[in-house]
Amino acid sequence: MRFLLFSDVHGNLQALEAVLRINDGAQFDGIYCLGDLVSGGADGNDVIDLLSHYRVECLMGNHDQFLITPDHGLFPRWAEKYVFALLAWEKQHLSAAAMHFLRTLPNSISLDAGPQSKMLLCHATPVSPWSLDVLQMSASDADMEAHYGTTRADLVFHGHDHTATGVRFWREKTIVNIASVGGRTDGTANYTIVETEPNQIMVSQRSATYDISMSEKRMDELMVPRLKDYLDETQ
Repeated sequence: MRFLLFSDVHGNLQALEAVLRINDGAQFDGIYCLGDLVSGGADGNDVIDLLSHYRVECLMGNHDQFLITPDHGLFPRWAEKYVFALLAWEKQHLSAAAMHFLRTLPNSISLDAGPQSKMLLCHATPVSPWSLDVLQMSASDADMEAHYGTTRADLVFHGHDHTATGVRFWREKTIVNIASVGGRTDGTANYTIVETEPNQIMVSQRSATYDISMSEKRMDELMVPRLKDYLDETQ
């Protein structure tokens, strides 16, 4: 079996196109987006249309959830003005069809990874799309137990943390950060290819490049709120 995984598109159509273009023609048994389809970039509607066109199975990320139930947002205080400005912008620009699509997204997807292995796809952790601290190498064993102790999967893939791809191990579990397609600021879009065989699982973490100035131009044209414009007010 062969799977293409990516996460955190954040409405960045140019970054998503780069990942899909570089894998065009490749054969996959499933393509999965691990949440945060929209919120941040200018083209949420087109992102959802493109994901649907490629029959990508998607999860709900914390930003997707925030659009649907803003009263349950768990953003840090310094980011609140920015995310609520972004919420207002998305509510004005996302279509009714796009909002309906987001409401239907599951929180996780389980996959068979071989005769004795199970894969779990989630946005942040198996129990929450919001948790960030537990994704760090410094996370305590108690926090790891709270977030991963009940899942039966031995291979867990997540996004949410945009900073870098990486692998860590906890007890009998392998936890893989697939990072972000559209949430980075360096013009790279991360994705991961997973290949399973009866006696082995191969994980290849890769990136595509794109012209980030095109994404920024779209954001300027449509006056998408930018985090940098709110930092001075919130620090």
